[in-house]
Amino acid sequence: MGHRLFLLILLTAFALRVIGISGASPPGIEHDEVANWLIDRSILDEGSLSIYYTRAYGHEGLFHVIQAASVALLGDNLLALRLPSAFAGLLGVAITYTLTKLLFAPERKKSGGFMALAAAGLLAVLFWPVFYSRLGLRAIWLPVFSGLSAIFWWQAWSGKRPLIPSLPYSLTLSFIIAGVMAGLGVNTYMAGRALPIFYALFILYLALFHWGKFRQKWRGILFFALAFGAVSAPLFIYLQTNPGAEFRVAEVAAPLEALKAGDVQPILANGVKIAGAFGVAGDPLWRQNVAGQPVFGPLLAILFYVGMFYTIWRWREARFAFLLLWLGTAVLPSLVTIDAPS
Repeated sequence: MGHRLFLLILLTAFALRVIGISGASPPGIEHDEVANWLIDRSILDEGSLSIYYTRAYGHEGLFHVIQAASVALLGDNLLALRLPSAFAGLLGVAITYTLTKLLFAPERKKSGGFMALAAAGLLAVLFWPVFYSRLGLRAIWLPVFSGLSAIFWWQAWSGKRPLIPSLPYSLTLSFIIAGVMAGLGVNTYMAGRALPIFYALFILYLALFHWGKFRQKWRGILFFALAFGAVSAPLFIYLQTNPGAEFRVAEVAAPLEALKAGDVQPILANGVKIAGAFGVAGDPLWRQNVAGQPVFGPLLAILFYVGMFYTIWRWREARFAFLLLWLGTAVLPSLVTIDAPS
């Protein structure tokens, strides 16, 4: 029964992400999509592969390789620009289902399976996941790579068998794949730079509160860190050696600059807005939301806030700490930039 429901969720997610994607909804082409297409064309016409593109305020390169391949196959049209995002959105639903089962199904098979279906079902139909799955923009790929990283990390930490039994398997290999996927996430979108912060905090948490298991896994965690660093380091090196490549950061990071100057008020104000974004008032910009619409409706918002308190209450369990830190670092980019919540 669970597999049938999951298939129905995937079919629903597919329909919501693909029907009318080639210009009916959203109508026309968005200016950032045009900028992406120009970068894609430079890859196809000039072979200008780069780890980072300075056009359009700066773009990480990985997404453009994926989108340029779609343009090469389907031509210069909206379907080619947006189909990779629809695919990423569909992958995100499947990844959410898998990760939730890994976290909660082993000890509570029935309720864990229900939670996985509920999480995947919500992601399939909620406004923001659907909206960004229908635009040819790179942000939707960050949850794919970060989610895959989380799956392989948790598989290695918990000692579960691989998702595809025929693949070669070792805990170390799972940790390495988790590191590679996290590194790819950093190379996908600016907000992905919160991933090193997340993993650093979570590894510190494990060392402090789950020392026995941490001692058993430390070699795998070391390989994870090496893989993560190897994949993400070229981007950070490029940005460090080309300080003018990211002038967009200076335009949006006013709250962070205020914090550096000792003024915490903008950060605190953003924190209040972000806390309310899930049930009170969401992103105020019409460009990326029904202005002011929160992430959840009233009933789901209540469940979310109750769930947050429950998760905080059980923070000593690694899976709940994982979720808390995941959410905290996920909203960090919005916390330190303008126009929160975004």
